[in-house]
Amino acid sequence: MPKKERSETAAKAKGKAATARRRIDVRLTEQEAQRIEQIVAQGHYFSKADFARTAVREKLSAVASQVEQRKAPA
Repeated sequence: MPKKERSETAAKAKGKAATARRRIDVRLTEQEAQRIEQIVAQGHYFSKADFARTAVREKLSAVASQVEQRKAPA
């Protein structure tokens, strides 16, 4: 593979990774953290990160549907 093609491919991959990943810090109480660990240990989620991503996505979709409902009657 020529050097030029590898560098272009690497640049594309790097650009995708930079836009796809964001970091969010969340402060939880000890009880909340333990409950999440229990839920993950029971096999409902693959990891704590999976739990967090799912919770955020569900909350975002719920908020989006509420916003749509408020706009519809007007």
